[in-house]
Formats: sequence, structure tokens, C-alpha cells
Amino acid sequence: SIKRTSLCFFPLLKIKIAAMKNLIVFFLAVIIMSCVSENADKQFEKLKFDYDWKFSLGDQPDAFKIDFNDSSWRAIDVPHDFSIEQQFDSLNPSGTSGAYAFGGVGWYRKHFVIPEKYKGKRFEIQFNGVYRNAEVWLNGQQLGVRPYGYSTFRLNLTAFLNESGKDNVIAVRVNTKDQPNSRWYTGSGIYRHVWLKVSDLTHFVSDGVFVKTVSANKDNAEISASIEIKNDKIKPEKCILTTQILNSKGEVVAEQASSFNIVAEEFFLLNQKFNIENPVIWSLENPNLYKLKSVLENKNGILETYEQNIGIRTFSFDAEKGFFLNGKHIKLKGVNNHHDGGPLGSACYDYTFERQLKILKSMGCNAIRMSHNPPAPELLDCADSLGFLVIDEIFDEWTYGKTKFGYSLNFNDWYTKDVTSWIRRDRNHPSVIAWSLGNEVPEQRADDGKSVLEKIRKV
Repeated sequence: SIKRTSLCFFPLLKIKIAAMKNLIVFFLAVIIMSCVSENADKQFEKLKFDYDWKFSLGDQPDAFKIDFNDSSWRAIDVPHDFSIEQQFDSLNPSGTSGAYAFGGVGWYRKHFVIPEKYKGKRFEIQFNGVYRNAEVWLNGQQLGVRPYGYSTFRLNLTAFLNESGKDNVIAVRVNTKDQPNSRWYTGSGIYRHVWLKVSDLTHFVSDGVFVKTVSANKDNAEISASIEIKNDKIKPEKCILTTQILNSKGEVVAEQASSFNIVAEEFFLLNQKFNIENPVIWSLENPNLYKLKSVLENKNGILETYEQNIGIRTFSFDAEKGFFLNGKHIKLKGVNNHHDGGPLGSACYDYTFERQLKILKSMGCNAIRMSHNPPAPELLDCADSLGFLVIDEIFDEWTYGKTKFGYSLNFNDWYTKDVTSWIRRDRNHPSVIAWSLGNEVPEQRADDGKSVLEKIRKV
């Protein structure tokens, strides 16, 4: 049988042999385990951190402490929505627009151990979405907070990790008690995937790679890539960055290598350009994807590998004629798509997105507006691969609230961070053709509406 363990960052294969007659099964499993381990040793870059969490409903003020006794807590995997598990009740203050769903406080804890071979590495945790008012601790030290429930956010774990072999505890408090805070069903909890990035101290900056189609036709495409790298070491580093563009068959169609020096504790921005002959253009009918692969090295070998699916396409808007994709006039036939999965709640199950989009495609739909918040990145991946056009949206509220405890209470303090993380995360998706800064915001009828809009645009 194959089981997960919280003592390492990747699933270990645990094989139970019932009798000697099953030796052949044993040897096959050993071969598989060897392949997994060998690959993991080379590619420990971005690791799924969804498994073996513990959850407790209700507030427990000491639950952030490393020695807190969580033995009675419920074992779960995330993504997880604790609102959908509770009764819908007309007395719940979420009200009609919030589907009379439950709101409250929930705690998550996860124990893990750092293997010796990762000594000296950099560790960063990525939450794709926590609804809402997330507070995160590692070993009793608060790492950060994030009020907005739809923003992807990352926290550096390195400084507070225990030495190899010792227990580490990450704790997350979620608070949806203040209701109403939205005009639709939101769910509650760590409802999207969690990732752990392990890297060298000289590393790619998260969401720091921006790939752009400069020009494209059936004969040639020009692609530009700007790549951000950070040196967290106390001495300068001499590096080589090799970037390849691979087609759908895995064949290299363009390549560039660049040497550079990066100052200690500084950022470095590197620009590279590529020409691709006879490109396969991304379109609604043929959503062909290439892969950008960047390898960062120093004199001792590979530091980190970054991969990103990209689509080669051009688009434009004309005030009189409408929208054009690759020079072809396209009418947008679409829907507003909320983030939940109906009776499944808001927990991010990847197949839910694929199923939704395939049904919409079969109906003749070719466009989606993300209402009214940044979607799960997996939904955009599906839009890329299935051939949809996306209007990516960030807010339902600015400074004027639509709900008593909505995002307007957080706007002035958080809009810069939320908009920045949204744009940087989603900018490489070929499906995304427009950015919506707000949905029916009351400011559009007020004197200060334009000034608020300009503030957001300047981010």
C-alpha cells in the first residue's frame, strides 16, 4: 500500500508483503521507490504541502504554540472548507447573499521535519488562498497575516525552522466570524492548495518570471522573458542562466544562456529574447502550449530549475470593431464564474474546474469573467489548456463597502499588496486578455471614484 507521511516532503512508498509468493510485487515497488527518490533529490523545488494537517473548529488562543497538544484534533488534508460542513441556517448572520452559511474561527496545524540534506536551504510556504483573515505562525513565531481571502501569499520560513531532525509546527488561524463579509458563498478555511518551495539561497524570485509575446505570425514569433533572481547570501555570486523554450513534444525550439554576477543580498533582473520559427499559435481552436524552462547554475552546479507553460498569441481591442485574437475578430461569448463548486463548497478540487470548463465549452462558451476575485491558479491553467479567454478580476469592493465586514475595511492597507500579487501571479497565462479592477463599485457614482481607480492602476 502507498501511504503519506508528515516526516518528509514527498510521499514515501510503504510496501507490505503478505507472503513470499509476492516477492515480484516487492521488487517492482522497490524499483518505483528508487525512481521517486532519485527524481526527488534532483527536483526538490516546489512541493505539495496539502497533506497531514490537523484541524479544530473554534478559537483556541494557545494553538499557535509549538508545544500545544493537538492530539485530539481532526486529521485532514487541504484544500478544506469548514463552512460547507456546518448547517445552513436562516439565523446565520451571513444572510441571504452569503447563503446563510456558517462563519467562525478555525485552526490548522501541521507537523513536519527537515531532512539533514536540506540544511542551509531556503524555505518558503505558499498559500494559494485562505478565506479569510489568515494568521500564520511557525514554531510559535508569527510570520504574517492576510485579510483578503482570494490572494495567493508566501512567507519565508527559513529563520524560524528548527534544525534537521526536530519537529516543526506551522499553525494557521482563520476567522470568518464577522458576517456578512461578501455577497456570495465564500466558504472558510485553507480552501486552496498549499506549496513548499525549497531552494538555494540564490534563487528565482517567486512570480518573478514574466514571459511576453512581442510579435507572432505563422512564420516567426519573438518572445521576451524578464527573470528576477535574488541572492540571499552574504557574498556575491557568479551565475549562469540557461533558458529554453520547448514545444508540446518536449523539443527545444529556442535557447539562450546568460552569465552574470549578483551582489550579496540583492535582486538581479535579467532579460532574454527568443525567436521561434514556424510557431504553433495559441488559439481558441488549438490552445497549444509551449514550456519555458530556466536553469540557474553556479560553479558548483544547478541551484534551481523553473518551468512555466506559455502560449504564443497576440490580441488587441478596437473601440469600433471589438476584440481580435491573432488578428482574427472574436466575439466574447462568456459567463461570470464564481469560485465555489456548488454543493462541494469552496475547496479547490482541480477536477471541478476542468469539469466546469468542459461543460461551458460544449455550450459554445469561449470567455470567462472571474467574478469577483482572483481565481485559483488551477482554473487559469485549465483555461489555458482548453482554450478560453479570461477577464481576470480583483475586487468587489474598494473603499465603499457593500457588506458590513467586507474588503472595504482592508482596502487602504492592503490593495497594493493584493493587486501586485494578483498581477504577478497571473500575467503569464495566455488565456488572460484583460484585468478588471472592480465589480459595480459604488465609487463609480462618487466624486472620488476616479482617484481611487488611478491609485489602483498605479500599482
